[in-house]
Amino acid sequence: MLFGLSLLALCTLVQSLPSKSHAVKQVDEGTTQSMAIVDAANNLLGLLTAEQNASLVYPYEAAGNATPVYFGSSTTGNIAGEQFGQSVWTNYPVGIVDRVGLARDNFTDTQEEAVLNLLRVMFSEGGYNKVQEIMNADQVEEDRGVDYEAGLGSYTLGFFGEPSLTSLWMIQFGGHHLGINMAMYGSKAVIAPLLTGCLPAINNVTNRVLAAENDIAFSLVGSLDDSLFAQANITHDVSTLTLGPGHDGEEYITEGVSVGLFTEAQQALVVDLVSEWAGLLNPIHYAPRLAEIKAGLNETYFAWSGPTTKEDNQNGESYFRIKGPNLWVEYAPQTNDEYGDLRLHAHTIYRDQLKGYGRTLGE
Repeated sequence: MLFGLSLLALCTLVQSLPSKSHAVKQVDEGTTQSMAIVDAANNLLGLLTAEQNASLVYPYEAAGNATPVYFGSSTTGNIAGEQFGQSVWTNYPVGIVDRVGLARDNFTDTQEEAVLNLLRVMFSEGGYNKVQEIMNADQVEEDRGVDYEAGLGSYTLGFFGEPSLTSLWMIQFGGHHLGINMAMYGSKAVIAPLLTGCLPAINNVTNRVLAAENDIAFSLVGSLDDSLFAQANITHDVSTLTLGPGHDGEEYITEGVSVGLFTEAQQALVVDLVSEWAGLLNPIHYAPRLAEIKAGLNETYFAWSGPTTKEDNQNGESYFRIKGPNLWVEYAPQTNDEYGDLRLHAHTIYRDQLKGYGRTLGE
């Protein structure tokens, strides 16, 4: 059966098939990319013990909206994370809120290389590098002796559904400052919801995490004239994510200035800024989403709270938000840590209301 072939066998078969006169349908780029991810996932599974496999693979359970996860056994109070089916992600460290899957410190060196290979085919080059920077910053905290699990070994991988081209399945990967939910069906993929963050933002001076998000955002806000900025400027606590973990399905609030009023150069900055989240996805799977983002610019809004300038080679102290058709991005610098410096700690969120968790991918 065609979909049961490995990527190499599939390519060999396609090359040997009759010409177009026999109406043979070529495998499109999206399907080829999906097959590469399926192959990488199955290669990893083939290296695992039965016990490891049972800890990593769970059913994909279709649901409407995800539900909040609360601390301990409570069903009310402060939200700690978000659950979709059996999958759980959060901005809290592992141990405070447990993830579902297999932590990296349970992998052998060979298995670990297979994990990294999977991440490479899932993400764009820039996305893979960003993930590494976030994890390395969390390792800095682990090395500093914090009283919670923060390092590379605590990052957890889970599959929800069997890796396949013919059914909907999802990869979840994350730790303290990273929550990735990548769902796939056939030639299509989505990476939402997505949480990124950093602490510290400066790692041994040379590694500045979430740098592009800050540099592009401050370039954009600095380009606005007084009238546009007056519309973009909102009253909002800079450290609060409105639609962070546990807020799936809630209304995307329209505040700020219409991106339809921006110049072409300013609109290009908006696209570049959103791509720092949505563009973590490999370029083949990201292309349809990028087209959606560009097509929706006249229905997109940009909002800002906080200073409009920052120091060079430093992250900023301001909150910003982008809301568009099935699009939500927030960046919120944090102060609830011993550093007490908004520039060093940040939480962010990216959501796709329609296709998050793979919803509607099969339609």
